Amino acid sequence: MKTGHSLLPELRSYANTAWERTPYRANMPDSILDAWVRSRSPSGRKLQGMQLRAEDIAQWVTRIVIAVLVVAVAVGCASRSKLNRRTAEKLIVTTLMKKPPVVIVEPRVIVPLMMQRRSDWEALLSGLREKGYQFRIRGGPPSFREEVGPLFARIGPDVEIWLSLPEDLTALDEGPYRGCHALEEEKGRLLRYGKQVKVRVTGIRIQDGGTQAVVEYAYEWEVDKEAEKALERLQRSFDELKDWARQFIGYNPKLPTVEFPRELLKGNATMELRLYDDGWRVVDPWIFPGRKGPLC
Repeated sequence: MKTGHSLLPELRSYANTAWERTPYRANMPDSILDAWVRSRSPSGRKLQGMQLRAEDIAQWVTRIVIAVLVVAVAVGCASRSKLNRRTAEKLIVTTLMKKPPVVIVEPRVIVPLMMQRRSDWEALLSGLREKGYQFRIRGGPPSFREEVGPLFARIGPDVEIWLSLPEDLTALDEGPYRGCHALEEEKGRLLRYGKQVKVRVTGIRIQDGGTQAVVEYAYEWEVDKEAEKALERLQRSFDELKDWARQFIGYNPKLPTVEFPRELLKGNATMELRLYDDGWRVVDPWIFPGRKGPLC
C-alpha cells in the first residue's frame, strides 16, 4: 500500500495534466502545486493532519517547559528567602573559621629606664643570645645609676626587649595584639589556636519583616594539637626566662607571657544575619567567640 509520500509524484503528474488546461499553468509555483495536491488527495489530507498534530505537540511541550522554569525560579527565590537552622549553621561556621581562637603571646621583657649597673644590662643581653633568642630593643638602652649618680632622673617609657618567635610558631602568627583598644601600641602577637568549630543553632528570631534575623547558637572549638604543643613549649621557655632575668633587673619585671583562651573555646553566642537578593549573609560581627573583644 502506497503512503502519502509515495503517491505524491503520481498526484503531482495528474495535477500537472489538469493545470495544463488552465490559463494559470505557466505561472504556477511548485510549492503551491504541492500544497494543492496534498489538500485534494486523501493521503495528502492525512499527512497534513499529522503535521498539524506535531505542531500542537511542540506547542504543548514548549508551554510545559516554560511552566517548569517559572516554578523552578519561584521555588529558588523562596528557598533563598527562607532561613532555617541548617543554613544558619553553615553561614556561622564559615564566618567563625575566618577568625579562630588565638593565643595572646607577649614576647617582650620590659626593663626600667634606670638600672643599677651597666654590667647587668650587658649580661642580660648576652644571656638572651646564649639562650638562642633573637631580639630587638625598643626605646634605647636604659641609664645606669652608677654612672649618672643618685640624683639623676629620667622620664619616659620603659625599655622593651622584643623576642622573636620560634620558627615552628611563625606559621600561626595572625598579627599584632594591641590590648583592649585597637589604637594602642603593639603589645604582643596573636597565634592561631583553634582548628575546627562545631555550631548548633538553638533559636532564630526573624525581624524587620523577614529581612533580618538574630541567630542564637552554641559553639565548641577543636584545638590544633600541634599548635598547642608548640605553644606549651614556648610557655615553658618563658617561665625559665623569668626566673633567670630577675637577677639582672632586680625587681618583679614584666616578662614574656602566653595566654591560652581555654575558657573561650566553648560557649553560647548570637550572630546577626541579613537577607540580600542572593540569599542570607552574616553581618560582620564585632566580637568573635573564642577571642577577646575590643573592649576588655
